[in-house]
Amino acid sequence: MAMQKYIIIIILFIIFFLLGFFIIGGLISSALEIEKIKFYKKENQNVLIRILHISDMHYPKNGVPLNEIIHQAKALRPDLIFLTGDIIDSLTTHDEIQELDTFFNELGNTARCYAVYGNHESINSNLLYYNTLLSSNNIILINDCFEQVTINEKNIVIAGLGDSREFSHENIKDLNTISPDAVLFLLAHRPEYWQDYLSYSGVKPLMTFSGHAHGGQFRFFGKGLYSPNQGFFPKYDSGLYKDDENSMIVSRGLGNSMMNLRLYNRFHMPFVEIKI
Repeated sequence: MAMQKYIIIIILFIIFFLLGFFIIGGLISSALEIEKIKFYKKENQNVLIRILHISDMHYPKNGVPLNEIIHQAKALRPDLIFLTGDIIDSLTTHDEIQELDTFFNELGNTARCYAVYGNHESINSNLLYYNTLLSSNNIILINDCFEQVTINEKNIVIAGLGDSREFSHENIKDLNTISPDAVLFLLAHRPEYWQDYLSYSGVKPLMTFSGHAHGGQFRFFGKGLYSPNQGFFPKYDSGLYKDDENSMIVSRGLGNSMMNLRLYNRFHMPFVEIKI
């Protein structure tokens, strides 16, 4: 009898521990993290560019209210806002996309905005309307093209890739005309292809902005468990990665899609301050 009592106590302890583990992990994951990242290309650079990175919102499955995203965007006062895909879900309806009109308008009036497709936009049946809504709110869709702009008196190049596209002059017209020394920011939804983006023989992205990995969905000791197309223990799932002078910022996203559960994985909006 005593042994059975101890076994029951142990089983109950395990059950309550697991319940607490999942409840606490879920509560932590409902919050928003603004990750502030500082990046200096070289010492003694004096041009500062501030970039807000928004990804994987999966509207209307967003975990962070739209007004909270706008509030944070205005408070941070970025020079650029990058939307790196899956802002809508694959099944988001025409009417639900229309609900984003005010949100996009607020973003477009906060800073210069650029967007690329993720895998969910690419298969949404209302994609043409989504494109129209972006353009009508001053958000530049930059799939498979680039734009040269001046930000804070610094000339930079902003390029974008459609989902799963190769970073090459075959896919991006006139890419081979850009100087190899140009400061280039690349918007590309999928981080698992980062080394492929850097393998291009011409200009290489100084900084790549990606999403898609959802932070590995469940995070333990700062590491993700599983992400699409990277499998278990993904290599690129959150924050800043470096390779010599090149780097990548991966957002854990602002919403959920297939799996509506995160553990110890807060919603994530990186804010990057770059001195170049």
